[in-house]
Amino acid sequence: MAASRGSARIWDALDGKPLWSSVGHAEGEAVNSAFFSTDGAIVLTASDDGTAKLWSVSSGQCVRTFEGHAGAVHSAVFSADDSWVLTTSGDGTARLWCATSGRCTQTFQSSCAAGVKRGLPKLAAFPP
Repeated sequence: MAASRGSARIWDALDGKPLWSSVGHAEGEAVNSAFFSTDGAIVLTASDDGTAKLWSVSSGQCVRTFEGHAGAVHSAVFSADDSWVLTTSGDGTARLWCATSGRCTQTFQSSCAAGVKRGLPKLAAFPP
């Protein structure tokens, strides 16, 4: 997977042919992470545009957008059963979202002082 300027792309590792492409994050904004659902049907991306998005691998269409962070979204991951999405952002928060409804159910605030970049959440992960 590679990403730039608001789009993400997937290539076949064996023959190098393009398999999938998305366009939907703000143009010029980096896509910081991509995470596949357990069945491989959905890709979850996180972007500097402040959103995370769910994409259908078969159609390339955005099926859900998670909005609410006040800064770049550094990472986004699915829970083991794909029912939850966890995002981290430069705004100093991590957010837990319902993957089906797109609703934010919980916000976790960093304990770092305002203006301090060290210690802000950069990576999201669920326990196995």
